[in-house]
Amino acid sequence: MTTKYNIGTLNEATLATGTPNLGFQVVNSGSNITIQACINAIKGAEANSQIKSKYVAMSSTATGTGLGMTGKCYKGNNYNPIINPDDTTGTSLFDIYGMPEGECTTIDNCLKGNSRTILQKELTDITTLITANQKEKDDVQIRLLAIEKSMTYASAEQQYNNDIKTAELKKLLDELNKEKEALEAHKLSLSARNSEASILLSDKNRLLATVNTNIQQKYTKLEDVNNNINTITQDIYTNNMEMKRKENIIQTLRVILIIIVIMIVILMIYFGMEIIESNSPGSFTNFANKFNGSSLFI
Repeated sequence: MTTKYNIGTLNEATLATGTPNLGFQVVNSGSNITIQACINAIKGAEANSQIKSKYVAMSSTATGTGLGMTGKCYKGNNYNPIINPDDTTGTSLFDIYGMPEGECTTIDNCLKGNSRTILQKELTDITTLITANQKEKDDVQIRLLAIEKSMTYASAEQQYNNDIKTAELKKLLDELNKEKEALEAHKLSLSARNSEASILLSDKNRLLATVNTNIQQKYTKLEDVNNNINTITQDIYTNNMEMKRKENIIQTLRVILIIIVIMIVILMIYFGMEIIESNSPGSFTNFANKFNGSSLFI
């Protein structure tokens, strides 16, 4: 959005067409004209005149920007922002600018800088007027107080000033009370948040304690499982050793049994031979001789 640098806005009726009006006159017979051309035309027309226009008004709906704003243009002198504050009612509005001292050549010397100077003077005038009006208002109120209370002006002035200070202190106290209430509300809010945080922290701690307990229980169960595994492993080892020992014993017994059987067979043969020899002397000798002469050995 382009800045226009205007010092005020009024409707066309207030400026020129209404009754009453500020007496502004249209420039260039109401034809569209740039604000730069309008200002320079006014200066040219009033070059030798004793009465110089102080203000120029350009349609608020002017096309273009800066010095090229184009629209209907007015000139005039009777504009006073204190008496005629901005009036944006109606449909035909005009932005008011101050007339520059010299020729309108740049935005700064023609619009921006010139409007800044006018507005600064206007601010000073308004401040001075407000100060003077405040003094007059104070004087009237003191005199009314003196009449109502049957007091001297000096006593009424003292009471009036005291009342002003009391009102200021009361206002300050009210503001402090509001701040206190706000702080109390903030304190309560913080307290509630702290309580909520404490509850959440307590819940968190309980949850952590439960989790830690569960972990400890699982760890204990895991230890029990490991112990059971170790016990079973030890039992398996012991059983294996026992089975190995038993196998060794069985193997030894088998060997011993085989030896005993062999010994029994030998003894049976031996005692059998003894019996045969005792019953039939020379039987084994004859059998041996026959055996030696047998064709088995040919």
